[in-house]
Amino acid sequence: MQYPKSILQPMGNQDFDPAAYAASETGRNFVDQARFLLEHPQEDDEAVFAFWREKGLVKELHRWTEGDIRSKWASFVPVDAKEGEKRPLLIVLHGAHNPIYLAEFYGYTHIAAAERLCVLIPEDENLENLERLLAYAKANMPVDTARVYLVGYSFGGFRASISGLHRPELFTGLGIGGMIYGGSDGESDLNVGKIHSVLDGTTDPLPDAAIHYDPLPVTEETIRRAAKVRMPVVHFVGENEFTSVAPFCKGKDLSGGRLRMDAEGKTWGVQLWRRVNGCKTYAVEECIRGALASQNETERKLGTLLDETKVELHEGRKYYLGDCVSADGMRITRFGLIEGAPHWPTVSLPRLTWEFLKRFSRDPVTGQLRQEERA
Repeated sequence: MQYPKSILQPMGNQDFDPAAYAASETGRNFVDQARFLLEHPQEDDEAVFAFWREKGLVKELHRWTEGDIRSKWASFVPVDAKEGEKRPLLIVLHGAHNPIYLAEFYGYTHIAAAERLCVLIPEDENLENLERLLAYAKANMPVDTARVYLVGYSFGGFRASISGLHRPELFTGLGIGGMIYGGSDGESDLNVGKIHSVLDGTTDPLPDAAIHYDPLPVTEETIRRAAKVRMPVVHFVGENEFTSVAPFCKGKDLSGGRLRMDAEGKTWGVQLWRRVNGCKTYAVEECIRGALASQNETERKLGTLLDETKVELHEGRKYYLGDCVSADGMRITRFGLIEGAPHWPTVSLPRLTWEFLKRFSRDPVTGQLRQEERA
């Protein structure tokens, strides 16, 4: 199978080598995971439903229409779910202009199949729609309301951060890939393309839906409200993202004002999560100077000051992991940098995200956060 370079080439910065990445263990694993998707590009093909059924999940496609707006979502429930049994729920948000079918193969649905989780993948990632779908899931799926996790990649990661900040009581934890909250209000219009336009580089996106995202500004009041609830969060970014997300202490604002990707904007985003989760905070300039001068490799790579760090090897490449620890000793905020990776999820990214998040649960009545085991 030819490696889908139409995805990877524009996803990397000037230091990214797509050929070397394709030949690496990471690249081979990506192809293996995406193989079925490439061979079956129609999301409603019976072979797709059979694929997930064989892995242990019942997939359903849902559609709704409201005025001129039409949207859809996919749901997944363990095949062997017993009556009265409740399972954790992953809400997986897609990237900009990516169809929900592509998001099935980010890796979270594979984790759900292995660990018997429920999954929702919505096309419309507005907070209002997430609230509507969460109500649907609680009424129609065997969902453990103490364990609802919101994860996403790229634009989906950004929307996860926005929704988690505005309604933290709804979610147990957030998994953000390929993005960091950088001070944008999140207003945008999004056309969701069909799968072939993403994989073969065709110029006509053939949109399934045009979705408008209203602004959700993050104010001081938003942050104070979220801090009362707290929100476990794990961020993963690639070393060679085309947006050059990391190191956080360096960067230029390339977004035309929609998303601040300069050093001050990215560092402010890091400090935001420290504040929400009761961790030690730094002034933005202090954090930038400290990261630039740090003798700690992980702090230099990520470009921020951290409380605890480690380096792990996954798929033949280094993962630089840094934790921010709350005042009561909870490892509640994690930042990770993937060596040599472009703006695209690795197979290990969702697995490591889930391993971090699944330690947490939230009492659905009191909102109290619990950590079930130490990382």
